[in-house]
Amino acid sequence: MITSESLKKTLGTKIPLNFGADGKFRVLLFSDIQCKEDGDPRTLEAMEKIVAEKTPDLVLWGGDNPHSAPDKESFIRMIGKFASPMESRNIPWALTYGNHDDVMCLDMPMDEMQKTLEEEFPCFISKTTEGIHGISNYVLPVYSSSDKEKISFNIFSLDTGRKLRDLHLDCNIRVDDIREAIKLEEAPLGLKNGFDIIRFDQLMWYWNTSCEIEKENGKTPAIMLTHYCPHEHIAIRKNPEATRMTGEFPEAISPGSINPGLFATVLQRGDVMGMYFGHNHRNSAEGVYCGIRLGYIGCIGFDAYGFKSETDSGRHRLRGARLLTFDESDIENYTSEFILASDYVKFYD
Repeated sequence: MITSESLKKTLGTKIPLNFGADGKFRVLLFSDIQCKEDGDPRTLEAMEKIVAEKTPDLVLWGGDNPHSAPDKESFIRMIGKFASPMESRNIPWALTYGNHDDVMCLDMPMDEMQKTLEEEFPCFISKTTEGIHGISNYVLPVYSSSDKEKISFNIFSLDTGRKLRDLHLDCNIRVDDIREAIKLEEAPLGLKNGFDIIRFDQLMWYWNTSCEIEKENGKTPAIMLTHYCPHEHIAIRKNPEATRMTGEFPEAISPGSINPGLFATVLQRGDVMGMYFGHNHRNSAEGVYCGIRLGYIGCIGFDAYGFKSETDSGRHRLRGARLLTFDESDIENYTSEFILASDYVKFYD
């Protein structure tokens, strides 16, 4: 149960987020960094140059973050490298976890990795909600420029998990049944994969937190960050004109094989204006379905898979990020811009 007192703890952040004197709040999103400390240098170069030019008020990582550090010391060093564009400028940053993030550090479980990030990086403001599935379930309130107690909008993050077979560990489901579901040729949308799903207790936490915020603050708009897209994003791909699609959608969606009802939940709750996600590296599309924007962040990691091409520029054609700019006087009509990494780094053709 969420109480007024527990809500204060939920909304608390290491660094308060506020609209600036210009009435703007800029959220820069990176996803699928997916490289080791000694990976392709263009990943960090692009991140550094984009942060420097766009001057965001908050940076979010959308999952499948830097990986494969062998121990705690190298993990801190690796994350410090990719967090340097924010830490060096005192820009708050947060993350949600993706399907590969259980191997960010090979010597620590995810809860210890999260604790280490909280302790080691002054500008890291991610949190984790105890008592429900996942690690990166949190809400970041962005307050008014004139009233430091009035929330202008919220940023929700939900952890989409790692592997679907993990369901048998905490649900009354046989692992063999899950394996069969993953293999079915006629699975929903033809999704034969082993990706996990958002659990019902996470949906309840979002719903109840949103309701409690409404009691305290009035109906408050929000955006939501997850690693996998909701199943309903297929509507954008199939109906580009009707959904006012921008960007490109060459790659099929790949959420978990089972629809957890995330989109239906946010649609009924009515506070989420837009949902943003990574995971599918070749997609940059954004569209509107049932009044909610659904948009890919893009893949910034030059070590992650890209297009099949014989040229470097072809393989990395849609590497990029996304910038959301909110105007305090008209929050729901925020702008969304896909940023190409090719405008900041050179290809090796």
